[in-house]
Amino acid sequence: MSTRPNVIILILDACRRDALSPYVRRLPTERPTTPVLEKLAEQGVAVEDCQSTSSCTAISVSSILTGIGPHRHGITTLVGAVLRDGVVSIGAHLRHVGYTTGFFPSSAVLNRMTRIGDAFDHVDDDFLLPLYRDSSPGSGLDLPLFRRHFYQPPLTRTVPGSLQFCEVTTGAVLAWMARTPDPLLAVVHLIEPHYPYWPPPDWRISEDPLDRRNYHASLRYVDAACVERVVDVLRRRGSDTLLLVTSDHGEYWGTHGFRPTGDHGDLYQDVLAVPLIAWGTGVEQLRPARTAPWSHLDVVPTVLGLLGLPVPRDLEGIDRSASDEEYPRPSWEDAAFNDPAYAAAMGGFRRGGVAVRMGRYKLIRRAPGLGEPELYDLSVDPDERRNLIGIRPDLVQVLSPRLPPLVAYSTVPAPGLHRRLAALGYL
Repeated sequence: MSTRPNVIILILDACRRDALSPYVRRLPTERPTTPVLEKLAEQGVAVEDCQSTSSCTAISVSSILTGIGPHRHGITTLVGAVLRDGVVSIGAHLRHVGYTTGFFPSSAVLNRMTRIGDAFDHVDDDFLLPLYRDSSPGSGLDLPLFRRHFYQPPLTRTVPGSLQFCEVTTGAVLAWMARTPDPLLAVVHLIEPHYPYWPPPDWRISEDPLDRRNYHASLRYVDAACVERVVDVLRRRGSDTLLLVTSDHGEYWGTHGFRPTGDHGDLYQDVLAVPLIAWGTGVEQLRPARTAPWSHLDVVPTVLGLLGLPVPRDLEGIDRSASDEEYPRPSWEDAAFNDPAYAAAMGGFRRGGVAVRMGRYKLIRRAPGLGEPELYDLSVDPDERRNLIGIRPDLVQVLSPRLPPLVAYSTVPAPGLHRRLAALGYL
């Protein structure tokens, strides 16, 4: 048996932290929405305050897997950006010490053109074959191409070319695990509960993919049909396992001028506050840090720390297995929406920039043309309603130097992309 534990990272798309049972206070007579995740949290650790680096899937997942922010890893937009040369992901870290690694995306925004999956032995993205065949030689994924393949509210559970639902992805993960020796790393992105809210018919509350009740029904389904299946297989496998469950970002429920469903741009807590549940080997080391403020940037250094591996000094996160300190706090970037033209192309409701939080105070700085700066005291204003920017200039002066740089929108196709995809049989 391997001396190192298997590592599984599950990423639920657009999952609000307060939508999962471990983070919701309820009456004893109320049933939990996600009982499997609640049990994992009871047996392991549910981090109380974890923040995403972005409200954009491609940016956030890149930060989860690299431990560095968008200003360094290079994924600075929803579509079109590429992971920079020399950026090392957790796939490369664990391959180096003998892990077999697999990446299982469920959305077109995590396509191979981003190079996010380059360091993994296996990338399960055959559902994106139509997109790859439609791409021009040497080009990246631009907005017109993305829109031709991006999903619409589905009528069935099969939507070709842009996403695959969680039961399909989970089946692929379990089949890969069955033929893969220990130790293994699986990074699994599940599209649910992202809009359109469309669980299987037996789980559906209504026939409206915008119905928020279907959002919660999707989470119930993911908990039972995906998380429980993975955990059952891990237990039967009999190997040591470290399982992390998080979300790329949250979702708005009509706050801050966003639509009641499907919106998750910008840098408010509705979309930056994400769940993080750790279960399995070594997680007792994380209990002292459970109440400290975490970032997605902490995932890679913490996994490396729990595995007894060296943590590179250039990572921006903290190894929480060795520290429960509150500072330094990471900054966050909604780099996808720094470009006003891009914001307009995506519907005009994106108002992003960069943000930083120290303790109770949070500062947001907008990209040019996308709004004025904002300052909030989260201890008394958790919904970020009262902008203190003109009232506390002293805080602005303290926080401003800690902001990350505003990252310009850019699209740089990966060198040799067309040749590599052709060699793999995709073109």
